[in-house]
Amino acid sequence: MQKESTFSPYSLASYDWSVKWIEPLKVTGNERISGTNKNELKLLEALVVVPIIGSKQAELIFGITRKKADKMISEKKIIKHTVVRNNQTIPIFTLGELGAEIVNHPHYHKKYWVNYEIKSVLKCLSFYNLYQYFFEFEMCKVQQPFTGIIRTKKSNMFVYVLNDKGTDLQRYLLYDEDFVKRIIIIAEKKEYVEPLIPLLAKSQIKLRVALDSDIFYKDQTGVNNKMYFLDSENNQLIKDEFA
Repeated sequence: MQKESTFSPYSLASYDWSVKWIEPLKVTGNERISGTNKNELKLLEALVVVPIIGSKQAELIFGITRKKADKMISEKKIIKHTVVRNNQTIPIFTLGELGAEIVNHPHYHKKYWVNYEIKSVLKCLSFYNLYQYFFEFEMCKVQQPFTGIIRTKKSNMFVYVLNDKGTDLQRYLLYDEDFVKRIIIIAEKKEYVEPLIPLLAKSQIKLRVALDSDIFYKDQTGVNNKMYFLDSENNQLIKDEFA
């Protein structure tokens, strides 16, 4: 069994974080649009659902290399910003004005990203790290406290990123009568999920937990041996194959 790592690339406690948002350039009508290929379209559609993606994830999931990304940026399909972790810069992309037109985004707002705090940005990046294992399935938009839905052949998996105390998820489970039946929680450490276990077990939710450190780098073993499931009878998380 793979040894569990305690390192999280998105730890709010272990790093100093900041984000540098870029002002979108005005669309003049002279932009060079040479069509939108299948991979570009998939990226634009994904940004309608989960609106911030890292450059690494855009390449791994959608095949958008740096050269292709630069072309999409020049065509105002996407906009490049920067997240700073300590002294390390991490390029991220948001949906550009012409990209939104291509996918007919019904509620696109210019500079929507300025409303995202660093915590919310990291939730989006965590979601895409998980989605790289499920890229053949559809992504669906969802209301808070969840970040997105991964729709498999079996069911909808509601993805929740835990980078604080999870009080919004607790409120949802306590007061929303139409609670979901299948949740994946992404967390820095398994121990951070444990205070939520009694409530999750009581709600009879099929829970899986993925650690940021385990899903950050995709490997040939897939996601099966990277997930924990909830043993409701004993109120504990156990590592097992995803089902």
